[in-house]
Amino acid sequence: MKEKRKLIKINLIAREVKRKKVPSHYLNFLPVLLGVVLGVIIALGMDYVYNSRVNRLKREVEAKRSELKVLSPYVKKLKETEAKLSKLKKMKQIISEIIKEAHVPLKVIQTVEASIPYEVWLREMDLSGKKLKLKGYSLNDEKIADFLENLSKSELIAKVSISYIKKVKVNKIPVKEFSAEVTIK
Repeated sequence: MKEKRKLIKINLIAREVKRKKVPSHYLNFLPVLLGVVLGVIIALGMDYVYNSRVNRLKREVEAKRSELKVLSPYVKKLKETEAKLSKLKKMKQIISEIIKEAHVPLKVIQTVEASIPYEVWLREMDLSGKKLKLKGYSLNDEKIADFLENLSKSELIAKVSISYIKKVKVNKIPVKEFSAEVTIK
């Protein structure tokens, strides 16, 4: 009889390894985990950047402080000099105003002197602030009018007004006495 041979089949190809399935709740957690890891990496990077900036700024502050220590005596002297300069400017302004006002009486006298005709003479001049009171004599009214007109043409004079004109005798000579008020600019 013939023997039946039995064939044994040997599969040399490895069996397909069954893949283990990752549970789905782990797959849902994966993006969160990646986000956290990425966030930590970004936070560490930003921490490094900001710490380096802070350190650089600290070095700059320290350098400025040392520079300030060196310059502080000069800054103090500069402030003192600026205060002195400001004080001198105020003094200069005051002196200029005093000089300007000091020349006013002289300018008024020069203006009156330049305006007075030959036949008019003054008996009294009173300067008080911006008002000048004049009293004097003349042989006639026209010369008084000429005098007041000449005064009013001056740059220094703002207004001229006559208070009175009257007949009087001086050393038995008939003359006209007048009084005028002048406003100075």
